[in-house]
Amino acid sequence: MVIEGEPVFTKGRNNEILNPVLIVEVLSKYSEDVNREDKFRFYRSIPQFREYLLVSPYEILVQQYIKTASNEWLFREYEGETATVSFDSVELEMSMTDIYERVVFEMLQPCQVSI
Repeated sequence: MVIEGEPVFTKGRNNEILNPVLIVEVLSKYSEDVNREDKFRFYRSIPQFREYLLVSPYEILVQQYIKTASNEWLFREYEGETATVSFDSVELEMSMTDIYERVVFEMLQPCQVSI
């Protein structure tokens, strides 16, 4: 999560920030639908929120949502080791090799069917 300025917290809580401009989530097979739908819907209600990244732990894949000047959400997808992610909200670029540094993908075993 990235914020601009001082963090604004929910009253009585110091673990819930109300003013993020960028949120990055690493997906899991259990959280993927929740992150894409419920969480993203909630995040879009935050006025300062401008950018959302979903990072796959299963392949080199990043999905990005960017809030435009007309309050619409632009979707970009980055795949493969040679791609570079451009973060609009923080004026930063990162290569996929940097994002996935030290990530080891498990080899999927072919399905074995017994008849």
